[in-house]
Amino acid sequence: MKKLHALFLAATATAVLLLPAAPAFSATVITVNSTNHVDASDSEMTLLEAVLYMNQLQGAPAATLGRSLSTAEAAQVSSTAGTNHLIQFNIAGAGPHVIAVNSAVDVDGQGTFWAFPILATNVLVDGYSQPGSSPNTNAILAPNNAALRIVIDGDTNTFRLFGIVADHDWLRGLSIIGGGRAAVFDGEAGAVLGNAVIGGGVQGCWIGVAPDATTVKGQGYAVASWATGGSQVYGTDGDGVNDRNEFNVIVASDEMHIAIGQSDNCRVSGNFINVLPDGLHSSGVAVGEGDGVYLEDGGPNNTIIGTDSNGISDENERNLIGGLNGSDSNCETIAAWSGGTNVTIMGNYFGVGIDGVTPLPNKRGICNDNAGSDNSWLVGANGDGLRDEIEENIIANTTVSRVFKFPSAKTSIVFRRNTFFGNTADFFDGTSGNQNSYNGVILSSGDTATISPVVSNATTRAELIGWVPVSGDPTALNRTNAQIHIYEADPTAAADRPQGKKWLASYADNGPQDLDPATNYFRFRICSLPISSTGASITVNETCGDDVSGGSSRFATAVPLPDVPNALSLSQSGGSVTLSWQMNGRLQARPSLTSGSWTNVPGCSPVVLPATSGSLYFRVAQ
Repeated sequence: MKKLHALFLAATATAVLLLPAAPAFSATVITVNSTNHVDASDSEMTLLEAVLYMNQLQGAPAATLGRSLSTAEAAQVSSTAGTNHLIQFNIAGAGPHVIAVNSAVDVDGQGTFWAFPILATNVLVDGYSQPGSSPNTNAILAPNNAALRIVIDGDTNTFRLFGIVADHDWLRGLSIIGGGRAAVFDGEAGAVLGNAVIGGGVQGCWIGVAPDATTVKGQGYAVASWATGGSQVYGTDGDGVNDRNEFNVIVASDEMHIAIGQSDNCRVSGNFINVLPDGLHSSGVAVGEGDGVYLEDGGPNNTIIGTDSNGISDENERNLIGGLNGSDSNCETIAAWSGGTNVTIMGNYFGVGIDGVTPLPNKRGICNDNAGSDNSWLVGANGDGLRDEIEENIIANTTVSRVFKFPSAKTSIVFRRNTFFGNTADFFDGTSGNQNSYNGVILSSGDTATISPVVSNATTRAELIGWVPVSGDPTALNRTNAQIHIYEADPTAAADRPQGKKWLASYADNGPQDLDPATNYFRFRICSLPISSTGASITVNETCGDDVSGGSSRFATAVPLPDVPNALSLSQSGGSVTLSWQMNGRLQARPSLTSGSWTNVPGCSPVVLPATSGSLYFRVAQ
C-alpha cells in the first residue's frame, strides 16, 4: 500500500478521546444566506465569507476576510451564549441549495489550497440549521433518513474543500460531493500556523452522495486526520445524546473514505462507508484504492472503529463497510500502513447491508501492513462477558486475496466472537505467501509458521475433542493457556479455508471445562451449546498468549456432526422421570406452559429427575 505522506510534522499537544464539555461563552453566530462562492462586499453573506470572517475575528494568521463587512453582511452576524461559534444557514427557497465551489485559498503559503479553511477554534458549521433540513432518526441498522438541504459541490476540481487547522471544529448536516478531499483535519498545516488541531469531527453528513440519496460524486478521499493532536470523531460520539443524528454516509472515495495518520484517540462510529443511505446498496463506483478506514504512520493509537462497549448507545456505534471493489491492488475494508496499539474494531458489518444478509462484497478484508513495530488490534468481543454480542463483527463476502493480512510477528490481531460467512478469499494472506502465525514470536520456526488448531474426527454432539500446536508458554511472562473458541462452521466456505459462522462458546485449555488434563489437548462437553440439528459442522480457533504478543489463529478444518431429530422425549419409572434428546441445546423447565421464566436444568441427555406432584414443562433451548 502506498504511503501518502513521506513526513508528518509533530503535533504540539495531545488529548484524550472524549474531551470535557466546553464552558459556555459569548459565541459568534454568522448566518449564510447565499449559494454564491465569492468574497465581495455586497448584500449577501456567503459560506466563504463566513469562514474567513470567523477566522478574522479570532486573529487567525492567514485565510481571513481582510476587510470590513458591508452593512448587509454585518446584519448576518450576531452573538449568543454557547459552547461553539456557529455558522448557520438561512437561504431562501426549498432547496437543496448547492454551493458550487470554483476557487480555493492558499492557507499556509506552501500550496495547501482549501475552499473553506477553518482556522478559528470551537466552530460548528451546521447544515441542519437550514429550514427544511432534518437529521437522521433511525437506528444504524435501518436506512439513513436525514434530509439535507445544503450541498457543497467541488465538481471535478482537485483542490480540497474543508480544511480544519484549529481545535474543536465540527461539520454537521452537509452533503459534500466532488472536489479532491471533502474535509481534512490538517495538523501539518496546523503546525506551520501554530495550531494543535485537537478534537472536532464530522457528524450527520453525507459525503460523496447528494441529498437525493442516489447521485454519487466522490473525492480522492473523504475525511481525514493528519498529524493532529488527536481525538477527532467521525460519526457518533456515543454519549447517548442525539447519537442517531450524528451518523455519516461516506461513499465513492477513490483512495480512502476515512483516513487517520499520526493522530491518536480518534473514533470512527456510526458510519455507512461506501454504503448508500438505504443501507442495502453500495455506491457502485469503481474506485481506485478505495480503503474503508485507513490508518497510517506512527500509530494511530487508541483508535475505536465501531462500538466502545461502555454501555451507552453501543448498538448505534456500528459501522457498515461494503462494496469496496476498486481496481487498485489494495482496496481494504480496514487498512494500516503502520499499525497502532490498542486499536479496537468491534460491532461492525463488513460486506453486508443493514439486514445482515444482503451481500455488499468487499475486495479485501482487514490488513495491517506494518512489519516493523509492535502493535495490537482487537477484532470482535473482548471476552469480558459484558455486551459481547454487541461487540461481534460480521465479516462476510470477502472476494479476493484474504480476509486478514498481518505480515509481521510483531503484529497481534486478536479476533473472537465474530461471524464469518461467504468469504471466498483465503482466511489469512495466502496469495502472497505471508501466512503469518498469530504467535510467531514464540515459535522456533519464526513468524511465517502456518498453524491452526485441530478438531478430531472423534468429536461427537456430546464432546468436542482436539488439540492446539501452541498453548501456554511457561517461560513467557503474562502468558495464559490457550482460549479455544468454538463455532458452528460456515457451510459455504471451501474445505481449505474453514471459518466460523456462529460463535458457540469459549473455553480455556486446562480450564475448568477441559476434561483432558494434558496441555495443548482439549475435550469439552458441547451437548448444551446451541448447534443446529441438521447440516452442522464444528470448527475452532485459538487465542494464545496475553493478547499483546499473541493473537488469534486460523480456523481448524471443520468436522461435520451427524444430523439428529429435533425432539425431546419423557418417560417415567417409579419415582423418577427421564428426559432424553439428541439435538444440542440447554434443557430448561418452568411450572407453566404460558408464563414464568425458564430455568436451566443441569446436565446432558439423559437427565433423570424426581417425580413431583406438581406440573413442569420442559424444552431444549437454542
